[in-house]
Amino acid sequence: MKKFLFTFLILFFYLVGWGQIITTNPTFITKDYVGEIEIIYDATQGTAGLKNYTGDVYAHTGVITSASTSPSDWKHAPTWLDNSPKYKLTSLGSNKWKLLITPNMTGYYNLNAGEVVQKLAFVFRNATCTLQGKDVGGADIFVPVYDSGLNVAFTSPVSNQFISVGTVINFTVSSSVSAELKLMLNNNILTSQSSATSLTYSYSFTNTGDYTFVASAKVGNNTVYDTLQVCVPEPVANQARPANTKPGINYIDNTTVTLVLHAPNKNNVFLIGEFNDWSQLNAYQLKKDGEYWWITLTGLTPGKIYAYQYLVDGTIRSSDPYTELVLDPWNDKWINEYRTIYPNLKPYPEGKTEGLVATFQTAKPDYNWEITNFSMPAKENLVIYEMLLRDFTTEKSLQAAIGKLDYLKNLGITAVELMPIHEFDGNNSWGYNPNHYFAPDKAYGTPEMYKKFIDECHKRGMAVILDMVFNQASGICPFALLYWDSTNNRPAANNPWMNPVAPHQFSVLNDFNHSYSGTKEYFKRVLQYWITEYKVDGYRMDLTKGFTQNSGTESTWDQTRINNLKDYYYAVTDVKPDALFILEHFVGGSEEDYLAAQGMYLWRNLNNAYSQAAMGFQSSSDFSGMSTSPRRWVGYAESHDEERNFYKAKAFG
Repeated sequence: MKKFLFTFLILFFYLVGWGQIITTNPTFITKDYVGEIEIIYDATQGTAGLKNYTGDVYAHTGVITSASTSPSDWKHAPTWLDNSPKYKLTSLGSNKWKLLITPNMTGYYNLNAGEVVQKLAFVFRNATCTLQGKDVGGADIFVPVYDSGLNVAFTSPVSNQFISVGTVINFTVSSSVSAELKLMLNNNILTSQSSATSLTYSYSFTNTGDYTFVASAKVGNNTVYDTLQVCVPEPVANQARPANTKPGINYIDNTTVTLVLHAPNKNNVFLIGEFNDWSQLNAYQLKKDGEYWWITLTGLTPGKIYAYQYLVDGTIRSSDPYTELVLDPWNDKWINEYRTIYPNLKPYPEGKTEGLVATFQTAKPDYNWEITNFSMPAKENLVIYEMLLRDFTTEKSLQAAIGKLDYLKNLGITAVELMPIHEFDGNNSWGYNPNHYFAPDKAYGTPEMYKKFIDECHKRGMAVILDMVFNQASGICPFALLYWDSTNNRPAANNPWMNPVAPHQFSVLNDFNHSYSGTKEYFKRVLQYWITEYKVDGYRMDLTKGFTQNSGTESTWDQTRINNLKDYYYAVTDVKPDALFILEHFVGGSEEDYLAAQGMYLWRNLNNAYSQAAMGFQSSSDFSGMSTSPRRWVGYAESHDEERNFYKAKAFG
C-alpha cells in the first residue's frame, strides 16, 4: 500500500474490496514482476452473480496503467464477450475459479513499452453475459499492483467492514518481505511480530462505534501502513424529519442542508461524501421517519459544490434521485475532450467510491432571466422543430445551438422541442435511457447554458418543449439501483417504483410503476421543476400508453392510465396553466378523445403523407386526419423515429 506518515493514521481510506472476491499468487503483485499470476475468483462474494454456476466462466479483464486518464479508465481490455481461451477460467470446485495471466502482465495484456500497470481490472461472466460476477454494488473488481520493495496489506478482510455487535473478525496482515509487523486499533497496539511475513488476530466487536485498524510493516528505517475501517452501527434512530422537508435536497440556509431519502423496507442508510472522506461513520447515519430517511448537515461553505452518496444497507452506493448535478465516473472525462462544453466541471472523486455521485450547493447563484413573462404562441398554430442537440451543430453544444436560433426563426419555427436532456447514460445518446430527472445532461453544457438557450428562444418568440421519458429508466437510476435483482438483472420484486417485468408490451429498459404513490410524487415534482426553474413551456411525454399496471389495454380504454396522465397534467397546469402537454399515446378511440377534452394534445404520425406530398405523389398524401374532432393533434412530418422527408424527396421524388 501507499506509505503514510504515522500522524496521518487517523485518516479513513476507501478500499476496493478485491481480496474477498479475488486472491492472487503472488500475494503482492509488483509493477516490476515478470512472472505468471494466478487469479482465484470466489463466486460467492461480491454480487455473487455466478454463485453455484457450473458452465463456462470468462474474465473480461484489463488494466489501469500510467496511460489511464483516471483510476477507472481500463486499458488493453478485449472486445466485450470475447470468449477466447486466454480469458476462460478453470473450475476449482466449491465456487472457486482460476485464471492464469501468462506469460506475464506485459505479454497477457499486450502492454506498450514504458507503460506501468497500477491495477488489474475484472468482470467475470458466463459465455453470453446473462450472468456476471462483480464487486459489491455492481462495481468493477480491481486488484492493486504495488511498487517493488516493502509492502503491507490486510489480506483478510481487505475492505472496510459494516458489521453488527457480536461479530468476530479474524484479521490477517501480510507483508511482501519479513518485517516487524504490528496491528493497531485507534493507535493502540493489539498484537505484533518482530520478524514475520504475516500476522493474525481475532477481534470481537462488543460495542457499536467506528473502529480504525492500522497494519504496519517496518524494515530498518522504512515503515509502511495499511488502514481498514470497521463500522458497527448504532441502532437506527426513529425521529420525525423537520417540518416542510421533502424527499431530496432541502436548503435550510446558506450553511445548512437537510437530505431526505425515500427508501421503504431498508434497514439503515449512511451518508458518505467529501465531508467525511467517503467513510461510513455513525455520525452520518440517517434517522428514520417511516419510509423516509433524513439527516441535517450544518457548517457548510456557501456556494461550494459538495459530492455525496447514500450507502444503503451497507452495500448499495446510490446517488440522490433529486440531485441537479450528477458526477459520472465513466463519461465525465470525455465531455471536454475536444472543446470546452462544461467549464469547471467538478471532478469525480476517483478512488473514493463507485457509481454515480450526487451533489448539492448552497447559495447557488441565480440566473438573470432576460425574458420573465414569455407569452406562449397560439397552440393551434405552432410549428415545432424537434432538436437533438448532439446533431444540431458540429460543436454539439448549447452555445453553438444558440447561434443557429435565428435560422430557425427565419424558417417560421415557433417552438423547439428538445429531445431528452435529463441526465442519461453516456454522452452520445438520443436520451431515452435516463438515469436522473432533475439534472440536465452535462454533455451539452452547464445548467446556466440550458437556461440561456431557453431565454434566447423566448427572445425570438419560440416556445421550448422538453421530451420527457417517464416510461422507463436505466439500471443506474437510483430507483432501479436501490432495489435490484442482480441474479435476473432486473428490478427486484420488492421494488416499489419499478416493475420486474413490464405488464404491457410497449416497454424498454426498466419499467416504472405509475400506480405507486412515490412514482407519481416524484414525476409531478419533476414536471413542475423544469417549468419553475428553467421556464420551459411544456412537454412531449414519451410512450404514455405504458403508464399503467394493466396488461392488454394498449389499444383500449384504461382508466388507471387516464388517471395517471391527468395527475401529471394537472401538476403541470397548477404551475403553468397554458403549458403544452403532448402525448405519444397511439391508443386511439375514446381514450384519446377524453384526454384531448381535458386539454392534452396527441401525437399523430403524418410522415408518410408529408413524404408522399414532398415526392410529388398524390396517393397517400391525405392530411384530413388532422381535422378529426374532438382530438387535439400534433401532426408531425418527421420525428426521430422516421426517415427525413426531403431525403425521400431527393432520392425518390
